[in-house]
Amino acid sequence: MATQHTAELSIGGNPSAGEPGVVIDVVDGYDCILDCFEIGCPFTFALWHSEDRQSTWQIVRARAQVGAAVVLKIDGVLILSGWIEQLEERVDRASGAMVIISGRDIVSKAHDWDANPAIAFRGVTLDTALSRLYGDLQIPVILGVHSDYARQVQAGDLRTSRATGLNGNRRRRTTRVDRSHPRAGEKIQQVAEAMVRRAGLWMWSVPCEDEGTMALCVGSYDYQTDSGFTFTRRLNATGTEVQGNMLTGTHTVQMKTIPTFVRVFGHCARGDKFSFRYAPGVQNELILDSDLTKDRVVVPHPYQPRYVKSQRARTYEEGNQEADRIIARAMRNFRTYNVTVQGHTQEVTAPGGTPQNKMYHFNTTAMVLDDILDIHERMFIHRVHFQGRRQSGTTTTITLVPLRAVQLTVGVETEE
Repeated sequence: MATQHTAELSIGGNPSAGEPGVVIDVVDGYDCILDCFEIGCPFTFALWHSEDRQSTWQIVRARAQVGAAVVLKIDGVLILSGWIEQLEERVDRASGAMVIISGRDIVSKAHDWDANPAIAFRGVTLDTALSRLYGDLQIPVILGVHSDYARQVQAGDLRTSRATGLNGNRRRRTTRVDRSHPRAGEKIQQVAEAMVRRAGLWMWSVPCEDEGTMALCVGSYDYQTDSGFTFTRRLNATGTEVQGNMLTGTHTVQMKTIPTFVRVFGHCARGDKFSFRYAPGVQNELILDSDLTKDRVVVPHPYQPRYVKSQRARTYEEGNQEADRIIARAMRNFRTYNVTVQGHTQEVTAPGGTPQNKMYHFNTTAMVLDDILDIHERMFIHRVHFQGRRQSGTTTTITLVPLRAVQLTVGVETEE
């Protein structure tokens, strides 16, 4: 198992245009998160004071500017491309002078800024609409079956043109968009989520090696493919000695944000023979599944209702589809397992029986074998947290959820 890795940080330039930045060789520590449930991967880098390294203190302070581009590669594999959003210069007696830079990947800009109302969508395909929507931000868009291409690029297994990823799932890629244009004041991500959700898909940020930057990946979650990763904490025959690759393992079950019942109210045209006032709603039956809950939820469970107004639902069926989506999204956080291991890779058996060090990545499954917490199941990796320190080495924290908690449903727009 590799525990030491080569991390390369560059600042400046224009990654989207292929213009490289300046490599900084005084990185004291790095911290970045990749997550397929959320858009916008946060990062933090600590740069230490030096007068004899290539990156002197003057070069670091000149390059580390708010708004500058940053690119992180680990063992030559692109991990993150983003913008510096916050700069902190710190001096103390113990550690000396340091520059702390933090921000998010480039796709996160779509979360903050408005879509152009002049963009026309009516009658175009989903991939064309998304390309127009993200074009001003120079963010590539990848669509594909289970996003195989994007997952392989993030894992460092593939370095080819991103057009490879566009060949899959042609039916959904050619789905026609049913809205004319963004409304004034709508965020880019808000508009994109609505279109993607109606196609029964989801989206997340992914490193795109060929583009040298992050891309918006649109696809479905892959809870069928086995990554080969295994996280173990096993007891010996006497139950006294712990063996395995886990440094820490934390199993969490929470009901704070989980609705037990959801009813969506829509719009009824005058003269309709039904009213959303009498819509039946949807019960959350997943929390009754003992395989999913691991018997960690009391029965009967507390009643936690949600009542939501939809802008587009016109029938009971559409309202219940949206209720299913709300429940499915909430259940992602119902039960999680967080494991921390040394290094950023794990030795797995490649096709053909050859062992290889494979970098941890999301949107795949892994086996968790924890004898102490009695967790023995295949789970879905949705979050990978890379951390590196100059003195203490590298660790990775992986967040996993039960396979049944990962569901994509066709939904309509709501005011949540």
